Amino acid sequence: MKRILTLLIFTVSFVLGNSQLKFAARAILYNDNVYKTKDTLILERVYDHKKGIAIKDNRTYRLIVSPLPFVKYNILENGDNAYIYILPNYSFKYETGIRDSIVDIVFTDTAKSDTVYNYYFRVKSAPSPNTKYLSSQSIVGMPVTLPLKIRQLGSELQFESNLSLSYAFGYRIKLGNNPYRKKYFNIIPVAFAINSDKYFVNKEDEKIDAISFTYYSFGLTYEINGFNIGLFGGWDKMFGARKDWIYQDSFWGSLGIGYKFGE
Repeated sequence: MKRILTLLIFTVSFVLGNSQLKFAARAILYNDNVYKTKDTLILERVYDHKKGIAIKDNRTYRLIVSPLPFVKYNILENGDNAYIYILPNYSFKYETGIRDSIVDIVFTDTAKSDTVYNYYFRVKSAPSPNTKYLSSQSIVGMPVTLPLKIRQLGSELQFESNLSLSYAFGYRIKLGNNPYRKKYFNIIPVAFAINSDKYFVNKEDEKIDAISFTYYSFGLTYEINGFNIGLFGGWDKMFGARKDWIYQDSFWGSLGIGYKFGE
């Protein structure tokens, strides 16, 4: 245990003592919805989040991709006027020291006090697949239906069809680096649902229509163009006079189908 703590303290100290690693660690920990651009973005500087003040800046900023194949940024707000901040390590480049009306934002391998990371920008250029595509992962929420559940009843497996409406939260991971192909792998650690089920206590009892609640479930899905299909597992519960339900707090497995709206 002492060795683990010593290694942890050493690692944290090393990262905090190295400015580039500090910026990279902060980007990994605090930037979940990270996007890429392969083309130059035209920006307007609007806010200094380090000082907490709004900025009135009439200059135009150009986010230059070269010499890297892409630039990573985080979207603060979507829409016609998207607001972003650019991840480390980028700095402002002024022509011959004069702060002109057009300023380039370029890659740098050293951290500067005038770092671009301290500012929020409004995107002025029109979006395209080349200027906005998922970098690696993002937080995602989506509705899912579970049309068939597999449950264990004694030594037998029971296949039951029911209407189950679920909402799932998780991490979306982009597959490949092509901005025109919307293929993702979704890891769903948390999902909740309301289900149309059959209530009975013993296997021989009459089955009565009832509502159950999925208080916890999880899953994995493959997504292409917004459509999701995957495998889920979870636990259901009924309340009140029906809490003696035969499947109360019992595990189930299911095929999940969903669609991610708002793409």
